[in-house]
Amino acid sequence: MIPRALPRLVTDALTNRWRIHLSAHPPCVGAYFTSLEADEVEIQWEDGRCTYSSVNGSPTPYTQCTRLIRSPEGATS
Repeated sequence: MIPRALPRLVTDALTNRWRIHLSAHPPCVGAYFTSLEADEVEIQWEDGRCTYSSVNGSPTPYTQCTRLIRSPEGATS
């Protein structure tokens, strides 16, 4: 199952020049984003629900992770 938010999140990441790596091992999906400043965001979903999210290896709320990716300034904001 593709997480509902994933297509838009990938579009926003590409727009803001993040590198993206996706991994799917049903029922799990993982997305790994790397900014030009070398910040890394990892988000994992299982059955469409977020089960883990982090910034630079530190557990971080999902909303903070997506805000960082969607910000035109990226990690510098």
